Amino acid sequence: MSRVKIGVIGLGKIAQLKHLHYLFESKKFEVEAISDLSSTLLEMVGEKYGISNRFKDYESMLNLQLDVVMVFTHDHEKQIVDILNSGKHVFVEKPLCWTVQEARRIQEAETRSGKKVMIGYMKRFMPIYQELKEKLDNCNDIKLIKIHTFASGAKNLPESHIVFKDKSLKGMENNLLDSIISRIMEENKLSVEDAYNYKMLLELGIHNLNLIVSLLGEPVKIDYCDFWTTRAVRTDSWGKENVKSHKMFLCILEFPNNLKCIWEMGAFFDGKLEWDDSITIHEFEEETTINFPNPFIRDLPIRVEHKTLVNRSHVFNQESIYHPDAFQCQLNYLYEWITAKTEPITSTTEGIRDIKLISNIIKRKV
Repeated sequence: MSRVKIGVIGLGKIAQLKHLHYLFESKKFEVEAISDLSSTLLEMVGEKYGISNRFKDYESMLNLQLDVVMVFTHDHEKQIVDILNSGKHVFVEKPLCWTVQEARRIQEAETRSGKKVMIGYMKRFMPIYQELKEKLDNCNDIKLIKIHTFASGAKNLPESHIVFKDKSLKGMENNLLDSIISRIMEENKLSVEDAYNYKMLLELGIHNLNLIVSLLGEPVKIDYCDFWTTRAVRTDSWGKENVKSHKMFLCILEFPNNLKCIWEMGAFFDGKLEWDDSITIHEFEEETTINFPNPFIRDLPIRVEHKTLVNRSHVFNQESIYHPDAFQCQLNYLYEWITAKTEPITSTTEGIRDIKLISNIIKRKV
């Protein structure tokens, strides 16, 4: 088996906990080089995995012979465009970028270079996705769909899940946050508060939005949207407040055939409860809930709950399904996409569509 040569930009939490772990567990990839602004992270991660090619400036890394560059930074339009211009494919963690204008510039670079971008919507590659799609395609009596995400317990990681950190870059991160918010405000004509609401949906809500739209098609109407906080904690940084004030979100989306979806979300990463992320399909005589695992912990099962009526008796079944981790499934697809030279299903076209949808949802609230 010919290994795909990988370069990695950005060595933050999700890169360390999931992407790098599974890249080195797989025999399909060879990580040739890593890049990060932090010398500390370059040394720690480089030593852990035995990677000798380490770059603080990613531009120098692009001179290497690489098949694809994986981007795990917080703000990455320029990086994606530079990678495409260097003649390499791109895998990028969601979201694709922050605004539609940025996304269109990325798509233009794709067209010029002939290379492609794959977005890391990992739920699309879970085996249960296909089962869910078949269920929805064959069901004629769905009453309601509910998406529920309470992002809690993100810091409650097993001892085996070690994350290297570098707090010296905090000032730079705050400046980057200000830049992102300014660009969101300018393009969408939003207030500061709604720009942060928009950013929260792109970061925390984009996986489930992409999932449900890929299953049902684009919503025909946004019936309702609201944001509120459940704990009044003021800090100097809006980014901090977005978490510590426990931001809440509720939306009702209408899909074709008058199918409604209630989408609810809460961001309280400092909470002690387990990560709570699910999609429920309410039918006339059945109810099915798929509970997705904490994305920061490796190799957890998916829990499926099923309620129905059998011989006039209510029956409740629950099973834990151990598929390969969603990030592993995603990497397997990445390998197939690169080696078969096909079009990625989680493409820039989907990325642009999802950013537009979130912009429309925010404006419905405004």
